Amino acid sequence: MPSLTLTFLGGLRITHTQQGEISLSNRKALALLAYLFVESETPHSRETILGLLWPHLPDADARNNLRVTWAQLTARLGQDDLGAPFVISNRLDLQFNVHSRAWRDVAEFAQLLSDCHAHATAHETRRTCAECQARLARMAELYRGEFLAGLSLNDCPAFDEWQMMQRERLHLQAIEALDDLAHFHEQAGDNASATRYARRQIELDPLRENAHRQLMRLLDKLGQRTAALEQFERCKRLLADELGVEPEPETLLLAARIRNSMAGPGESNRHNLPVPLTRFLGRAQEIAGLAQQLTDAHTRLITLTGSGGVGKTRLALRTAQEVLDVFADGVWLVELAALSDPQSIERAVASALGMREQAGVTMVQMLSNVVRDKQMLLIVDNCEHLLSVCVTLISQLLAAAPRLRVLTTSRSPLQIEGEVVYRVPSLAVPNSKYGAALSVESLMDYEAIQFFVQRAGASQKDFALNAANALAVQQICYRLDGIPLALELAAARLKVMPVETIAQRLDSRFKLLTSGNPAALPRQRTLQALVEWSYNLLSDPEQALLRRLAVFVGGWTLEAVEAICARDNESPLLDQLFNLVNHSLVMFGQDPQHKRYSLLESIRQYAHEQLLLAAKDVAASERHARYYVQLVSDAETQANTSAHQQALDQVESDYENILAALGWAIHHDVDLAFTLAIRLGGRLQFWELRGHFEEGRRWLAQLLEATQEKRSAACAKILLHAAWMERARPDYNKALAYAGRSAVLYTALGDACGELDAQLFYADIWSLCGETDKSHALALICLRQSEHLGYKPALARALYELGVCESQRQNTGLAQQYLERSIQLWREIGDKYQLAEPLNGLAAELDSQGEDDRALILYEELEAIHRELGYERGLALTQSNVGCLLLKQGDFERAKTLFVAGLIIRRKMGLLRGYVYSLLNFASLAEKQNLPQRAARLFGAAEALREKIGLSAESVYIDTYANEFAHIRAMLGDTRFNLEWARGRGLTAEQAVDIALQD
Repeated sequence: MPSLTLTFLGGLRITHTQQGEISLSNRKALALLAYLFVESETPHSRETILGLLWPHLPDADARNNLRVTWAQLTARLGQDDLGAPFVISNRLDLQFNVHSRAWRDVAEFAQLLSDCHAHATAHETRRTCAECQARLARMAELYRGEFLAGLSLNDCPAFDEWQMMQRERLHLQAIEALDDLAHFHEQAGDNASATRYARRQIELDPLRENAHRQLMRLLDKLGQRTAALEQFERCKRLLADELGVEPEPETLLLAARIRNSMAGPGESNRHNLPVPLTRFLGRAQEIAGLAQQLTDAHTRLITLTGSGGVGKTRLALRTAQEVLDVFADGVWLVELAALSDPQSIERAVASALGMREQAGVTMVQMLSNVVRDKQMLLIVDNCEHLLSVCVTLISQLLAAAPRLRVLTTSRSPLQIEGEVVYRVPSLAVPNSKYGAALSVESLMDYEAIQFFVQRAGASQKDFALNAANALAVQQICYRLDGIPLALELAAARLKVMPVETIAQRLDSRFKLLTSGNPAALPRQRTLQALVEWSYNLLSDPEQALLRRLAVFVGGWTLEAVEAICARDNESPLLDQLFNLVNHSLVMFGQDPQHKRYSLLESIRQYAHEQLLLAAKDVAASERHARYYVQLVSDAETQANTSAHQQALDQVESDYENILAALGWAIHHDVDLAFTLAIRLGGRLQFWELRGHFEEGRRWLAQLLEATQEKRSAACAKILLHAAWMERARPDYNKALAYAGRSAVLYTALGDACGELDAQLFYADIWSLCGETDKSHALALICLRQSEHLGYKPALARALYELGVCESQRQNTGLAQQYLERSIQLWREIGDKYQLAEPLNGLAAELDSQGEDDRALILYEELEAIHRELGYERGLALTQSNVGCLLLKQGDFERAKTLFVAGLIIRRKMGLLRGYVYSLLNFASLAEKQNLPQRAARLFGAAEALREKIGLSAESVYIDTYANEFAHIRAMLGDTRFNLEWARGRGLTAEQAVDIALQD
C-alpha cells in the first residue's frame, strides 16, 4: 500500500496515510513537486530547476528561494511507512525517490498506455482486444480532468510550456482511449456503455465532430432518434459559433438518414420541449421510475410536487425526453408560470398543441375533440397559482381521451381521482451538522455537490472542488437544503466573492442570494422572491401557522405543534398543517420513524422574519421553550429505569429544539434556563451518555457567563455540571475552577451535600493527575462527612475514589473492599450510570490480580449497562478493558477486534483521554506480535498525548508497561528505539490513531 498518493489529473491532490491530505500554499513548491514526480526517471540539476521556476531572479535570490521551497516540500511530505523520503537531493541534483512508496496517477496512466503498446503484437488493433480495453477503461477512470488544473505560474514561461505540453499530450491520449472504448463497446452491442464514452469525449472536447457523430449513431441505435437529431443541432451550432464552419458531409448524411428513418410524417415536430442549456445531473432513479409510471395504462395523471426551486420542471422535462418515443402523438409542454388570468389556461394548452380557436365551439370542446383519440403526453407546468382551473380542465381532458397522459408540476397536488403524487426531494446533500469535511471524492458522490460545482464552473471558469474549499461547498449545499435554484443563486455569487464568504453569509441568505438569471421568471431571480411566492398563496391562518412553526428547529411532532401553535378562534390546526404540507412548505415523514414534521431551512428563515414582524405571535418562542423544558423534565423521570434509553432517544430526536429553547431562556428567563440545563445534565445524564460533551460545555459556559452574579443552588449545580463537561474534554484546570466556584457557593448557601459533591470532584481530578495522597485524604474526609449526613450518593462516590487511590498505591485488598462497598451502595440507590465506574474499577483490579473469570463477569454486566443506556463512551472503555484481558490470554485477534471497535467510538466522539488508553492498547498488541517498530512509535504517541492533556502516569498505569518497553528496546537497540519513540511523539493525535487502525 503506498504511503503517499498524488493525483495530477483534474488538479493536484496529495494524500499521506499518516498525515491525511497535504495542502501546499506555495505554488512554486507545488510546481516543483509536480515536475519531479512526473519527470521521475532522472535527477534534475539545480540550475535546471532555477531556470524553470525563478528565471527572472538574480542567481543568489533564486538559489535562496529554492532552498526555502525545498525545505518546505521535504518537511510537508515526510517519509513513507518504511522511513524512506519521497524526494532526495545532493549538492548538484534534486530527484523523486523512485524507491519510496508513492503512487501517481500519471505514472499508472503512462504504464497502462505502455502496456497497450507492448501488447500490440498480439492483435491487429487494440479496438478488438478486451485486455487492452480494460487498460483503456482504467485510463479513462484516472483521467478526471486536465493535467494540473488550476495551477499556473505567470512568471515561469519554461514551466508553463512544459505543463502545456504534458496537458495536451495526456488530454489527447485520454480522448483516443475514450474513442477506442466507444467503438469497442458499440461493436460488442453494449450501446449504453458506448454512449457514455462518446459523451465523455464531447465533455473533454466539445468540437470533436467525430464524437458527436458517434453519439448520434448510438442514440439512433438506442431508438432515441429525436435525441440524436438534437445532438446534431448542438454539434452544428458549436461548429458555427466556435469555428465558423459547417459539419462534415459524413455528419450531414448521418443526420439525414436518422431524420428519414423516423416513422410518420411530421415526426421531427412531435414535441415542443426546449433544448436544455445545461447538463442534467442526478435523479436517475426518479427519472426511471416516472418514465415507467407514464407508460403504465393504469396511470393517467402524475403530479410532481415540492418546494419552490427544487427542480420539478427540469425533472418533468428530463423525464419527458425519456418517453418521447412512447407517445405516438407527441409530448407537449404547457407553461403556466407567467399566466395570471385563469381564462388563459385553455388558450395556453391550445397554443402548445398548435390549435386555433374555432367559431361556435368552446375551447374545452375543441381541446377534447383534438386529444380524444391521441396517444399523447401533456405536461402542464406550474399549476399552483391557478389550481382550481387546472383541476377542472385536466379532469375534462382525461375523461375525453382514454390514451392521454398528463404530467403536472405544482407546489400542491391537484387532488383529482387517480392522481399519483410524487414529492420531488431536494438534491442529496452530505450532513454538515457537525462541520466535519468529507474528502473531495466522497463529496462528488452527492447530487447537490455535483450541481453546485457545475453551476460554479459557469460563474467562475477555473472553479474546481478541492481540499481547500470542500468544507465551504459542503456547508453551502447542506444549509441550502440541496435546492437547485438556491444553489444556482449561490454559485452565481462566485463572480464577486470567494466560496468561503458565501458559506459564512448564509445567515443573511435573502440579502445574499439576489442575482438570478435575468431571463427567469421574477420569482426565480432571488431566493426571497421564490419563498415569498409560496407564502402569498396561503390563506391568513396558514400564514400565521407557518410563522409560528419557525420557532421549531430540526423538526417537530404533532403533539408539539398542537401545544405550541394552536390558537382559539382559528380554523382547525390540523387542516392548516395539512394544507402547508400540500403546498410543499412543510415536510412530513422525512425521519426514520415517519412521524415528524420539518421545514427547509430557507423557508424557516423566511417564516422567522415574518414572525418577528408579527408582534401578536411573539409568545410562540416562550411556549416553545416551556414545552421542551417540560419534555426534558418528563424524560428525567425515566432516568435509572428500563425506559432510560427511550427517554434519551426522545431528547435526542428533539435536541435541536431543546438547544433553541435553552438559547431563548438564557436571554429571557434565566430560571427556566437553569431548570433545563440541570435536567439535561442531572440524573438523565444526556450530554454525557450521548457524547455531546462539546455542546454541553459551550452551553453551560454561556449560561454561566449570562448569570455571573446569580447565587443559588441551581447555579452551584450548573457549575458542577460544567466541571464534569470539562473533565470529559479533558481540561482539568478549567474543571477545577468550576468545581471550586461550586464549592464556595454551596458553602455560602449552607448546602453540605452539594459541598460534598464538589469536594469529591476535586478528589477525582487529583487522582487523575497523580496526586494520590491529596485525593485519598480528601476522599476520606468526604467519607466521614457523608456518613454523618446519611448522604448515600456522596458516600458511594467517596468509597469509589478511595478504591481508585488504593489501587494506584497497589493496595489490592483494600482497593477491592472500597470498590465493593461502592458497588453495593449504587445498587441500593438504583443509579446504573454511577454504578458503572466502581464496577469497572473492581473488574480492572481483579484482572490485574489474574482473576480473569470474575473480571469477565463484571465486564459483561458493564457492557449490558452501557448498551441499555446507549452509553458509547462507557462501551468503548469496556471493550478496551476486555481486549486487554484477552491480550494477556494470548487471543490477539479478538483483542484487536475490541480495540478497533473502542477506538472507532472514541474517534467519533473526539475523546482524547480515550485515545491515550487505546494507543497504549495497540502498542501493547504490537509488542506481543513482535512488531517492535510499530510498538515503540505508538507508545511514544501515547506518552506525548498523555502529557499534552495532563493525564498522570499513574492514572493510565504506565508502570505496568515497563516490561514491554524493555522488550522492544532490546529488540530494536537503543538508537532505533529512541528514533521510533521520537517519531511517535511527533505524530498528531489523529495521525497516531490512523496508524493504530491500519491493518
